[in-house]
Amino acid sequence: MCFIIVEEASGHNCITIDPGANELLSAAEVSECEGAFESATVLLTQLEIPVAAAEAALRCGRSKGLTTILNPAPVRALPPSVLELVDVLTPNEVEAKVLAGRDPDDTSEPEEVARQLIRSGVKQVVMTLGEKGALVVSGTSCTHVPAARMSAVDTTGAGDAFNAGLATALASGAGLESGVRFAVITGGLAVTREGVIPSLPQREEVLAYHRQNELTVPGWFAAVSA
Repeated sequence: MCFIIVEEASGHNCITIDPGANELLSAAEVSECEGAFESATVLLTQLEIPVAAAEAALRCGRSKGLTTILNPAPVRALPPSVLELVDVLTPNEVEAKVLAGRDPDDTSEPEEVARQLIRSGVKQVVMTLGEKGALVVSGTSCTHVPAARMSAVDTTGAGDAFNAGLATALASGAGLESGVRFAVITGGLAVTREGVIPSLPQREEVLAYHRQNELTVPGWFAAVSA
């Protein structure tokens, strides 16, 4: 259960979480569901479950050759043994600093923090920057992807929509940068409505946004939307 406070002027939010049953999910229970990983290409997990359960999912995904994505929210310190299982880490700026062992008010550049996380074992970092878009950082490159222009009503659920868009794109064959360009649109559309589940965009809405803004529809998305 989550208790959410939203600032009316900006749409920014503060969330208090009671994990309830989520906190009871064990690594053993995740491992027992190994068969569910067989037909997948991407594994996406987060930290609303115990770290041990998330680690078990990441480890199973890695063993099956899946692309592993970790959305580290709500953020908590993670050992290198977990970070080394992550192909794509998707923190916001504050989450990235906490994972890097820095103060949340640290003024370092996002790329510097992302590269520290890569040195800790993560393969690639996609850092969300709110209205500034996202930063895609690998061991050899750094690319800024601008945000989609939206009028924010409620930012709750934007990270969920961003990660869902990214996972969908990667599972459909898109490259990481292309996937992030798709994800900033799915995440952006989510801030235009109140709530979490009601704000998550449908395929038709994402397709309409591309057309209305004269953006090239990714080939993989046009195919599944036909």
